[in-house]
Amino acid sequence: MFYEDTFTILEELKIKNLINNDIYLKINEWLKKDYDKSVKDELINLIRKRDYKTLIESFYTAMEFGTGGLRGIIGPGTNRMNIYTVRRATAGLCEFLIKSSGVKKPGVVIAYDCRNKSLEFTKNAAMVLAAKNIKTYIFDDIKPTPLLSFAVRYLNATAGIIVTASHNPPQYNGYKVSDKTGSQVVPPWDKKIIEMVNSITELDKISVTDFKKARQKKKIIMLGRKIDKSFIDMVLDYVSYLPSPGISKIKVVYTPLHGTGYRIIPEVLKKIGVKRLYLVKEQSIPDGSFPTTRSPNPEEKEGLNMGLQYMEKNQADLLIATDPDADRVGIACRDKDNNIVLLTGNKTFSLMTDYVLMHYKELGKLEGENVVIKTIVTTDLVKDIASKYGVKVVETLTGFKYIGEKINDYEILGMKNGGNKEKINPENFIKWAKTREEIRRKWYQRYSKYYVLGGEESYGYSQGTFIRDKDSITSSAIIAQLVVYWKNKGKTLVDRLKELYEEFGYYEEGVLNYKFEGIEGKNKMDSLMKMLREKPLENIAGIKVIKVADLLKDEIVDIDGKILPKSDVVIFELDNRRGKVIARPSGTEPKIKFYVLCRMDIQKDLYNTRTELDNFINKVKEEITKIVDTIKRR
Repeated sequence: MFYEDTFTILEELKIKNLINNDIYLKINEWLKKDYDKSVKDELINLIRKRDYKTLIESFYTAMEFGTGGLRGIIGPGTNRMNIYTVRRATAGLCEFLIKSSGVKKPGVVIAYDCRNKSLEFTKNAAMVLAAKNIKTYIFDDIKPTPLLSFAVRYLNATAGIIVTASHNPPQYNGYKVSDKTGSQVVPPWDKKIIEMVNSITELDKISVTDFKKARQKKKIIMLGRKIDKSFIDMVLDYVSYLPSPGISKIKVVYTPLHGTGYRIIPEVLKKIGVKRLYLVKEQSIPDGSFPTTRSPNPEEKEGLNMGLQYMEKNQADLLIATDPDADRVGIACRDKDNNIVLLTGNKTFSLMTDYVLMHYKELGKLEGENVVIKTIVTTDLVKDIASKYGVKVVETLTGFKYIGEKINDYEILGMKNGGNKEKINPENFIKWAKTREEIRRKWYQRYSKYYVLGGEESYGYSQGTFIRDKDSITSSAIIAQLVVYWKNKGKTLVDRLKELYEEFGYYEEGVLNYKFEGIEGKNKMDSLMKMLREKPLENIAGIKVIKVADLLKDEIVDIDGKILPKSDVVIFELDNRRGKVIARPSGTEPKIKFYVLCRMDIQKDLYNTRTELDNFINKVKEEITKIVDTIKRR
């Protein structure tokens, strides 16, 4: 229960104009209504500390259900992740599934990661679904995002939910929705769900059912490890065509960064033959507080420090690190001088593309219709590599959901063009075949005619169509095989990258992140994007801008003739094939990203070229930072 001093302090904050009347009324409503005690206690604690800044941030707006779902700081309030914002999102999803999905008896699969309150949020989502008589499946333990994607199709469900904030700091959690294909929702689903969520304003009136009773009535079904096994079988079948003799001799360090990969990735690596596997024990214990690192993000060196120490101590060939929901994977390898080198997502994806297409060609699987899918902010080195093998590259908007959508398009195309007409579901593969060899043969017949692999610069990759999301599990297996393949030829991954640069030109990339915190943050972000549109840059770091594409108004058509959805993105293409600079507000965080994607023909040698291109990228960063700082100071 709360005490009278709570209201006294709240009144004091209002009188001093530290909170406005609208915030005051919203907080009062949360205190007086029959909200959960633990949520109220958190709110009372903020009031007693007179933390008016946090109170304002927590209540000044309702947390927006974006095109992928929710992501925010855990805490009480309409703009925080708590059981009520989760219930609201789920209630909106229920309305969509019942009224607009076209399915008479919808079903939903829910997975959750290691983050604080993930299980609590999962149960609350399930209780809302069960109250609407929507059959709900929940995993009995934390699970990776790719397994959720697989399970949606395996169980023939209508949608999927995963409770995760990906690689964000520990105070965050989130909620993402997948469609019936296991891909994150795209138009028109996303917009319709958002409409349904926004129509729900009274959080305390959302119907929920008792969790235990719903389980007894089989409205909520707990899932064991059967699906894990089926998923692992699919991964092993897919990667089995890639050569990996000698894989037992390499040393691999793996860290799940306290996340959901802690069990499944070591199992897969061991099954493909990795015997000298060193787990970062301190980070192999799931923990939403991420006690051993400030950043559970494999994109950042700080998040890999402990893994790098293990790598050095054990003289390992490879470090693999996955984020908390195990959809992203970062790696470190060694160069010819035995130095440890961190690889970016762009470099890793380029190496994977080169390796996989090389073996597709050797297997006679390249028929002139294969595709690699990448986002517009991913390196164009992938295009050069694919072109060498006669494979086309399809570009999507930023966000892996668009890659998942394209995989679905190619699956449908395969069915129309003579593929097996049986309903596409991973479970069918298991029903079709008694041996892995037969599964593999049917797999190639059905899918590899078109889609080969997909990836994005932010460390997310996909291979095979049994997953429609970023998949660090299959990727980890392929990366280990990749290291072995080149080691057998006396080369490191760094050596192979240099060969690709010498063949296609030197590519380098950079990402600039500018945060716009607080209530005024969004207005300043909007002002910056408006300025870039109305007064586009004519040159960048001394290189002429030859083309400006505004994805909010320009009609952008991909290589298949499909019009890309409108998006808040501005692309500046530079002269002399020097590259491009892309401005894009984040869809999940209060920040704008500038992607700097540059290329240069090899000059005297690779070292001089790299130095010259690095200097150019630094000039680009300086110019962009000045522009952003000008907007921030206004």
